[in-house]
Amino acid sequence: MKISVVVPTMNEEQFLPALLDSLGRQRYPLHEIIVADGFSGDRTRQIAVSRGCRVVDGPGHPGIGRNRGAAAATGETLLFLDSDVLLPAGFLRRLVRAYEHSGAVAATVTYRPEPDTFADRLVALGANLAIVVMQRIQPLAAGHCIMMSRAVFNAIGGFNESLKAAEDHDLVRRAARHGPFRVFLISLLASTRRYVNRGRLRLTMQHIRVTLRIFVGKEITDRDRSVARVTGNWR
Repeated sequence: MKISVVVPTMNEEQFLPALLDSLGRQRYPLHEIIVADGFSGDRTRQIAVSRGCRVVDGPGHPGIGRNRGAAAATGETLLFLDSDVLLPAGFLRRLVRAYEHSGAVAATVTYRPEPDTFADRLVALGANLAIVVMQRIQPLAAGHCIMMSRAVFNAIGGFNESLKAAEDHDLVRRAARHGPFRVFLISLLASTRRYVNRGRLRLTMQHIRVTLRIFVGKEITDRDRSVARVTGNWR
């Protein structure tokens, strides 16, 4: 399986090296790593190039960057990762094995918080439980890790760039119309910086609000800026 990893970035010189190091330690050959950068003002692009990544322009919010990265990719399978995640040893091999065995066209994984505080562990437990329980009813997937068939990604038109939040959930919901969507109990490490910066309780309640809106079929657009901020991304 030829896997193209796509990472959207904007001023991620602090986190990107650790992600690339964790990718380099995986015992699974990657076809390519594409960094879709939103014109960072720090050393993000230089770091990506020095590590052998292909860099493309990814202006705007992360959904746009992911689409630009996917458009440049040549692998048969796309793996979207956030720049502030870490892959434990053996993660990719386990993910590929589970993906191929399941027959899924799209998949995500659970996560563990980094740093691993008690409060963040509780938040992660709730988030993981939600995506596992809902996977066959109303697919949900955090953008920090989505694996998808390139053919299906192209067929559904990629990420909806009009959405300012929950574009990751929207993507897998549409993909699930073309085949199985699965959540694998294979955890990566995800930074809790958004919870620290915005407040755990506030951001958790906004996540719940977004999930409920998705469940009843409502889109999250720029008209609802308070919910849009739930993404915690650079915009």
